[in-house]
Amino acid sequence: MSANWKALQVKLGNGKRPGNGKTHVDKRLASSKPVALAATHTPAAIKYIGSPPPPWHHVGCASMLEPGDIGFDELMQRCFQGFVLRRAGHSVPAELARRVQASLEALKLRGFFHHDVVTNGGTRLGRTFVRRILVGDRGITYRYLGLRTFAHPWHAERGEPQEPEAAVIRELNHAMVALTRGILDASGGNRGSRYDYNLSLINLHEPGDGTGGPLRNKLGVRLGKDVEMAVSWHADSAVEEMSCIGVLNLTQPEHSQKKLKQKQQQRSRHHQRQRGVEQPWRIALKCIGDEHEGGKARVAQGSGAGEQTDRAMLTPAAAVPLHAGDSYFFLREFNHHHHHAVLAGSAPRYSTTHRVGVTATDTWDYIWERAERALALPLPPYFSAGGATNSLTASALRLSEEVHSEIEFEWLRMWAAQGRAHSDSHKAYWAPRINELIVVWLRLEARTAAYLAFLAAAAAASPSAAIAALPEGVRCFDILEHLLVRRDGGDVAAVAVQAERRPRKEFPSRDRQHLLQQLQASRAGWHARNAASVFDELGSEFRPFELLKFHEGQPVYKFEPALKQEGAPTIVMLGEALGPALQAHRAARALFCKNQSGFKPDQPPSYQLASHHVSCRKSTPHYPKRKSGVKSGQKRNKGPPSERLVGHRNAVEPGSVSSVPQRPQHKRKWDES
Repeated sequence: MSANWKALQVKLGNGKRPGNGKTHVDKRLASSKPVALAATHTPAAIKYIGSPPPPWHHVGCASMLEPGDIGFDELMQRCFQGFVLRRAGHSVPAELARRVQASLEALKLRGFFHHDVVTNGGTRLGRTFVRRILVGDRGITYRYLGLRTFAHPWHAERGEPQEPEAAVIRELNHAMVALTRGILDASGGNRGSRYDYNLSLINLHEPGDGTGGPLRNKLGVRLGKDVEMAVSWHADSAVEEMSCIGVLNLTQPEHSQKKLKQKQQQRSRHHQRQRGVEQPWRIALKCIGDEHEGGKARVAQGSGAGEQTDRAMLTPAAAVPLHAGDSYFFLREFNHHHHHAVLAGSAPRYSTTHRVGVTATDTWDYIWERAERALALPLPPYFSAGGATNSLTASALRLSEEVHSEIEFEWLRMWAAQGRAHSDSHKAYWAPRINELIVVWLRLEARTAAYLAFLAAAAAASPSAAIAALPEGVRCFDILEHLLVRRDGGDVAAVAVQAERRPRKEFPSRDRQHLLQQLQASRAGWHARNAASVFDELGSEFRPFELLKFHEGQPVYKFEPALKQEGAPTIVMLGEALGPALQAHRAARALFCKNQSGFKPDQPPSYQLASHHVSCRKSTPHYPKRKSGVKSGQKRNKGPPSERLVGHRNAVEPGSVSSVPQRPQHKRKWDES
């Protein structure tokens, strides 16, 4: 270990005076401004708050540096401020670490750890090399790479069963919060950064779990020798902005390693070559951005020696060895400006990652409040002998159907995709609540069928009755069609199959991400996901199972009793495939437009005309040129509405009953908000 590294550990309370074993703080270091990084302090202070670190390079240095390498201390000081390592003995208390490890062993024996099937950079699925479990506040979840994981609550309300292992993790979380607070106080305060951790993502990696091959940088250069990654480059997602992250590193006892002797036969080629040689686990760090990793333009120019020069100018990555009981922290904006990876060692390993998870949208309280709002909306109206019982507004229709899709795709299908073993492990808290969401989902399914029936009746009614039932005109037709097309997703799934066959360069990451979002919000996309071959690598108890049952043809009032009203028509539930319902809905829309004065049956859907909310850069309205026959001196905003131009964003087509703003037809710069 270099002298500079030792000096920093002394400064942060990790060092000991040589010879006597007592904790020692160098007076010279104590007199300077404290820093929270694993390197020596340079006199010229560099401000990193809110801005990325500056680039750094050293002629002749490797692409990844470790302690003892030339330039390592300077690299850590310049580019990795915000990373703090606490060695065992200066991390969490040893007795607490032993109890945490015993609790994790118990959870593993109970089968709580499992591999996640996630998407990474495209629409293809992959199994994580590590097995995971989430523990945290009651009702919190963690969503990453297209999967929502559900937390085991580490505290229970009165009368609820409490998992003792989860309570130990909560005690560890309190210790990690205290450590983070102390480190921040020693390095200038939190500066608005949060460290009130509300969840812990716990990883388990054993030799038989496999690795992801060598770690590489953005240019494809291999980083490190004879090491393979357990977790690739990433930044922790779904955390509060600028919040801190704390990780405790643990390895299994020796007797557990003996039980894994058979699994060791399945090690990677690297482990087979290194049999008998103990390989430590490492945390790898890198700065992100073209100034650190190499921009496309700079890398593309030249080849041979020129390309080697560009590579030498890149900021190297850093790798820090980890030992049992060590903890490390990403402070303030470190997670925003850096990526990290985990390089596999030869011993089995646990890691508990403590984070400030997002609570605005990823909690039970959030989705249940959304469900109550949707159910509190007025029931879908219907036509009786005296006309419509009530009018339908586009806002109520949109809210009901958006909550419907959110419950189905963001919660219920996410739950079923992780298998029955996962469901059984959450019997105490999550399973009853998922059953409540299923009841809400069935009620919203019934309301969707009622909305379709009401719009079809409005299309067949007299023009005056239809206008009274639909004050916003065709807009309700278009909103419902748009949301049902997305929910069905048949066309999107076909596009995804073709997209995966295209070269990556012809399919930009932004388009892949957009396509992935559409797949995750469609039934066809989830069917394709659940049929992926990656699930064959898992046991049957971890494969997706059918959670949602569609009661096609049954009366809707069986699932939404409020829809059973005197004089109401008989409406039946829809099936899972929405193609037939959409075809009938489009025919009803065409009939509605035909019956209304000024509408054209082939008019494009209004949600396409207003797919983006646009506003002119200038506050004064701008109008396109008049057609021929209009006097040039005539004021264009005068005259009755029937003579105004349709091109203006507030204009209404003559005879139209739709209030949807229409995109201007003239050429002009617009802001999209």
